[in-house]
Amino acid sequence: VGALAAAVACTAAAGAWPQISPVPCDADAQCAETNAAIDRGFHGKIAIGLSLLLAKEAAAICGVVAEARREMANSGSRPRAWLAPALLSMVLAVLLAFEFNFYVSGGAPWAHSNYGRPAHTLRYAEWLINVPLFMVLSACCAMGRPLKEALPPIVLTEVYMVTAWFALVVRSMFFSVVAVVVTFVLYGLATAGMLRWVCAFWKEAQMDPVTSRLLRASPTLLLVTLFVVYAVVYLLAIFDEIPADVEEEAYAWLGFGCAAYMSAGFTAMRMAERGSFPCSAHHAKAEKDLLPPAQGAADDDVDQRASGRRLSHDRLPL
Repeated sequence: VGALAAAVACTAAAGAWPQISPVPCDADAQCAETNAAIDRGFHGKIAIGLSLLLAKEAAAICGVVAEARREMANSGSRPRAWLAPALLSMVLAVLLAFEFNFYVSGGAPWAHSNYGRPAHTLRYAEWLINVPLFMVLSACCAMGRPLKEALPPIVLTEVYMVTAWFALVVRSMFFSVVAVVVTFVLYGLATAGMLRWVCAFWKEAQMDPVTSRLLRASPTLLLVTLFVVYAVVYLLAIFDEIPADVEEEAYAWLGFGCAAYMSAGFTAMRMAERGSFPCSAHHAKAEKDLLPPAQGAADDDVDQRASGRRLSHDRLPL
């Protein structure tokens, strides 16, 4: 989904490139001087952290596949349990490549001038790939929302990221202002859609027991919160209230923090599931064996609880 949406957005941007007419940062003396003065050592530190997270997710994929093979014959098996660590590995690999590129090249590739400030098109390209994957992880993997429900906010987010970039590189104040207004209108619509994911999940979870409801909803709530912070940094940069190095470092650490939380959050979800679902049938049978025969209704209730857990477990791929 992320790759397809990114391809569509990049194709549209490429078609409009002659009309946008962005100025390369190297062609603007002030932009080139500002870009060269930024100390990018933090990109190297972030790249090291991402390498460790990527190794962790690769190990998680191996563990989940091995566990799925062992549980293939059981009713509580998880045929899609590899999905979340696989998507996270893709996100981390892309983010690692971009951060390493910033560290090595100084952000020069695809840097354009925003009235003397560097506007790193490479950063927006990374967002076009990774943000949809983050949203699929939070909506479909963590909360089990269908892709059809998750898609509208994802598409809106892709579009407003393109318009946000357009507002920085276009050489027309009028079109820049229009692009900023459109960006924040689409941002509001996308955020409302993401919050609807959480509301729908919370309502369904009350009828179909799911462990760690707050933990499962937290990736979406994290994204909503981070997008607010991104918006604040974006506006401060547009009005030249923060220097270019602070803007770049803020974006880098926010991206790393989001990836780190997603990795830790899905690890916690898997641990929570292993503490309940793999043994749910055993506990239900033990509880049933301890009840006297007259309590058949209680037996059915125990079976329904165990079944509900298994259904929730199968629906939410971790």
